[in-house]
Amino acid sequence: MKDEATPVISSAISLVEQLIKTSKEFINRRILTDVWPILKRTLQETLKDSQIVHTSYYHFSNSFRLQKLAFNLLQVIIDNLSIEDVDLIEIIEFLIPFLNENLPLDTQTCNFFFFLFLFC
Repeated sequence: MKDEATPVISSAISLVEQLIKTSKEFINRRILTDVWPILKRTLQETLKDSQIVHTSYYHFSNSFRLQKLAFNLLQVIIDNLSIEDVDLIEIIEFLIPFLNENLPLDTQTCNFFFFLFLFC
């Protein structure tokens, strides 16, 4: 992903967060059919970068910023919408590789806080 895309993605995520908070019933199903596949693809792309980059500067990278935005959006989704167990299990199973000890600590920490939020 290019540097120029990050602010656009950040703004789009902010908009989706506001839609979730203000029109839960309207947006509920669309999140899983339209937003989750995009988040999933974005996270898959950033996971590849996470596996390559092992520097202390990783937390300044676009990949890490996108991961953090995606994990924060997932928290808003789970906190505000009615997610069926089967969909929640799919999300959890997808995110488990982000806890891999071979990934940068920043990526693991970001995902850890998502799981902490989820189970507390």
